[in-house]
Amino acid sequence: MYRAAIGDVSEPPRTMVVVTQIMLLSTVHLRSGERTVRPSHERVRCLLAMLACRSNELVPDDALVDGIWGDSPPAHPVDSLYTCALRLRRTLSAASYSGRVARSRGGYILEADPHTVDLSRFRRDVSRAHAAARAGQDHAADRLFEKAISLCTETPLADVRSDWAGRTRETLNRHRLSAQVAAAEVGLRLGRHLELLPSLEALSAAHPLDERIAGLLMVARYRAGGQAGALTCYAALRRRLVEELGSEPGPAVKELHEDILSSDAKQSPGQGVRLAQQRRVDPGPGQPPGRGATDDPRPEGEPRRMYGERPVMQPPVG
Repeated sequence: MYRAAIGDVSEPPRTMVVVTQIMLLSTVHLRSGERTVRPSHERVRCLLAMLACRSNELVPDDALVDGIWGDSPPAHPVDSLYTCALRLRRTLSAASYSGRVARSRGGYILEADPHTVDLSRFRRDVSRAHAAARAGQDHAADRLFEKAISLCTETPLADVRSDWAGRTRETLNRHRLSAQVAAAEVGLRLGRHLELLPSLEALSAAHPLDERIAGLLMVARYRAGGQAGALTCYAALRRRLVEELGSEPGPAVKELHEDILSSDAKQSPGQGVRLAQQRRVDPGPGQPPGRGATDDPRPEGEPRRMYGERPVMQPPVG
């Protein structure tokens, strides 16, 4: 009755706020909703990437000149860098980006909300995932790893060809691999061995000398079908290590191999093996995050260990 008397008092529809994002984990560009703005010059893309990799940090002129031009710097590098920065500012303005490129003390800085840079979001989610895994919150860790990995399904810095971009691309690919492996470890603790088998097989094929991946694949194969598949994986790893590096597998994967040999005699084929639950503690000096003491509450016949988590490194700048 009152509404009819005073008219329609319903709230006006809310306008969706579109935040412009800097994308580094594919081609270097800015994305605002469905709109993409890409710096037209490769050197400007390189400058954007170098500043966005270290958003809110001063990057010195020397590092920027070396990263953009390498061994062939221009005759007047500071002036050329200024021109690149001017073009970058115009690109950021055209994309309605909230941050800005500032000049300060012999260098440049991208003043930006880190959440508007995909690489910063990847680092944040991976860091939170590792923290959740160390705290025994595997379901939360699983979601965070999945969220982080979904950001880097393409080749990072794909349209920048400088030496700096090549080095950084290799580092970012290692970061992605580290997150994929840590996510697989969490997934195995959650009993998702069948779901993870295809991705672990693919990772093992792409990185045939990686013992941590081989160990995870051994566990997944064991759980999915018993001893034979896991032992085949170990034999292939050992053969490649001996032939290509002249070395035997390390103690961790050897111990896992021995555990699977002894465990299978005490379990029916295909019954599966759970990863040992770990009591996570703060790592000591020089110890990688996530490698805590093991309570070893496993039923008789379970393999004792898997591998600890590795820290996520920062990509190089110079």
